[in-house]
Amino acid sequence: MLFLRRVFHSSHRIPILIQHPKSRRMSLKPALRLRTEVPPTLEVKLTEVEDQICTLVDECTAYLKQEKGIETTCRIAGGWVRDKLLGLESNDIDIALSDIMGVPFAEHLVEFARQKGISTSEVAKISMNPEQSKHLETATFRVLDRMLDVVNLRSEEYAGDSRIPNQVAFGTPLQDALRRDITINALFYNIHTRTVEDFTEKGLDDLRSGIVRTPLAPTETFHDDPLRVVRCIRFASRFGFDMVPELEAAARDPITHEALKSKVSRERIGEEITKMMKGGDPLSAMRHIHNLNLYSSIFAALPREITSSFSDVLGPSTDALKASTILLALLEPPTSMALCPVHPTLLSTLSTDPTSRPRLFLAAALTPYRGVTYQDRKKKTIPAVDAAIRESLKLGAQNHFLDGIPALFAASGMLVSSALDDARFTGPSERVAIGMFDGFL
Repeated sequence: MLFLRRVFHSSHRIPILIQHPKSRRMSLKPALRLRTEVPPTLEVKLTEVEDQICTLVDECTAYLKQEKGIETTCRIAGGWVRDKLLGLESNDIDIALSDIMGVPFAEHLVEFARQKGISTSEVAKISMNPEQSKHLETATFRVLDRMLDVVNLRSEEYAGDSRIPNQVAFGTPLQDALRRDITINALFYNIHTRTVEDFTEKGLDDLRSGIVRTPLAPTETFHDDPLRVVRCIRFASRFGFDMVPELEAAARDPITHEALKSKVSRERIGEEITKMMKGGDPLSAMRHIHNLNLYSSIFAALPREITSSFSDVLGPSTDALKASTILLALLEPPTSMALCPVHPTLLSTLSTDPTSRPRLFLAAALTPYRGVTYQDRKKKTIPAVDAAIRESLKLGAQNHFLDGIPALFAASGMLVSSALDDARFTGPSERVAIGMFDGFL
């Protein structure tokens, strides 16, 4: 049987399929995902700096109550709590406040710190920006060489046709927890009692069990904000956790798919996909996207004026999954497969350029676009993968997605029908031949 081997160009990093006649066929069955190890005891162990920050915030809160009659409770929210419980370090400290806005509290905290001789930056206000999921103004500043974001607890209500809440108000810790995407992201760390608070009563158990679950019914969570289905995929693939069946059913619902295309900005989807491609298991992310029938809603949400002039139909989403599987097998060869190794020179850039790996996996994800073109308004023929990156994901030249991937797709057409004994690639040595591949692309 023929085995498909890939050659990677060290400048553009797109996999090119070349047949190798003597190798055995490789299985594309899913490999076991590596699950993040959960400590036997879930506890938050503060670093010295984190302990100093918590002490400072606690003392400031007591001072405000005694001297100015301002009462609030301060909790660290979200990802920091989750990561600390998993024994992972996190620099993302978000403080959630009761009964006070973020900016005035941050200004009081900065003044209090300076009275104690602790240097801080000035407080910067991040204004509301619903399109970027900033539904309340946030205060941000640096203290003890750590950035803090400060915002009040909130409750949200949504209109039917938008993922942007039409009403945001002060909320209780429970209301704030229930509006979050998944239970393991809805945990709080009470700065004053130094304890973890699980208001959904599911977050700690789900963390122990390796489960991704929404705080509310998933249909309600995804209806309010369809982007959450993409975030569920990202966290499931990041930690190797399992989605509960009711979440998967809601994610497969065509209503969710349509809402993802109509209610969510493509920039936000592009940001989530970039994080998946940069994560530890992009293949798992692609498997979830395929299994939940979300490929079209994520990678193929294009204007009619583009799709109407496609030169051909897109390949099936299974092509993206197969390409991602082969790519991972070549980058991290499993011991159970007789793979033809990729020449080290062709893979050398992976160790020096951190953007090359995510670029390879995004290229693999976009394999269904290979060979498809469209005509723009000036009747110029454009690779359809360019539109996928530019329009469906709203990604640009950062990470060399927009400039690198279309060029690699174009080069693959020339390489796929070529052999290493082609006159264009012959040279005095193997290294020179590989260099000719680099220059050719």
